[in-house]
Amino acid sequence: MASTVIRPGDMARPGGDPPVLLCPSRGSIFADRARRFAELAADPSLAALSAWLDFLGRLTAAQDAALQSFPAVPLPAAEALELAGRHGMPPLAAAG
Repeated sequence: MASTVIRPGDMARPGGDPPVLLCPSRGSIFADRARRFAELAADPSLAALSAWLDFLGRLTAAQDAALQSFPAVPLPAAEALELAGRHGMPPLAAAG
């Protein structure tokens, strides 16, 4: 059986800009995972993993509780982001 070797330039590069970064929803990222782990832990076909999946569900539920108690961080204005980028500075200060 012959195999094909792909060489640089053989494959077309996708055009346009890369997809926009989609940040997970702060309100549900860990809660969704906790719910999914609980569903998997209850699945009889995964009985050998149920204790581990239950642990992961409780862990992600605790992460959700911690995240919900943490205040939201306001993002800088577009002008501030552009200025920071122009000067090679981070967009957010390390301390308050």
